Amino acid sequence: SLHMFFEAVHVQASDRAKGIVEDLESYIELRRDTSGCKPVFDLVEYSLDINLPDAVVNHPVVKALNQGSNDLVTWSNVRKLLLLTCLLPVLIHFK
Repeated sequence: SLHMFFEAVHVQASDRAKGIVEDLESYIELRRDTSGCKPVFDLVEYSLDINLPDAVVNHPVVKALNQGSNDLVTWSNVRKLLLLTCLLPVLIHFK
């Protein structure tokens, strides 16, 4: 997950530098990966010395809870400047 985070940050920075505007769905997926939540979720499991079985980690309900938690954190951290510099161009481009 940490590798995915750095890869997503690189993609986001590269796209921004090239003037590439993602469609809304792609932006949301990329934002979920750049939020930092996914590596933190793994670190919580590690720090509590919990080894969840793959069947639990990959269960659709657990995946939905992870995504919902990620979205909650991600979108609550979006400030006016971030909204204006990241999401607004996407909405304007694809309106």
